[in-house]
Amino acid sequence: MIKLLEDYEIKELFNIISDPDIINNLVEDATKITERTLPSFLLSTLPGTSSNAYAIYSDDELVGVITLNNISLIKRSAYIGSIAIKKGVSGLCGLKATKSILEYCFETLGLNRVYAHTWEDNAKMDVLYRRVGATLEGIEREHTFKNGRFVDLKIWSILRREYYK
Repeated sequence: MIKLLEDYEIKELFNIISDPDIINNLVEDATKITERTLPSFLLSTLPGTSSNAYAIYSDDELVGVITLNNISLIKRSAYIGSIAIKKGVSGLCGLKATKSILEYCFETLGLNRVYAHTWEDNAKMDVLYRRVGATLEGIEREHTFKNGRFVDLKIWSILRREYYK
């Protein structure tokens, strides 16, 4: 289950996101996040757009977060910015959360395109995006210098007509 993230959940979420493996897989640079700066990190957005952060729950326990950034009702698109799930929690939580976000985007907001980015070596997210019907649009080669080497950034998207197939 997902719900809008509330202030009282920030401390627990910060503990989840502080895991080095999670930080390493986030596309955004999360290395300098503090509990105080976490909300602005999760809700970063482009001018003229909006963002929402959603808490992911499993059996009444906060297990992660998923963000929807750069929501534009003019362009009719949005970006799934971050998905972070606590270690030891089934990947199905991330899959269900992503499906819920896509349902909200296409059925409630009436968007046409939802997109996301993953690092070249994040196979779990590649599987997740394939499972929800997203298409690998392309690769930004050597996009970022990370962990002592240049890494590629994968660009995924799903269109409204693909969602309804």
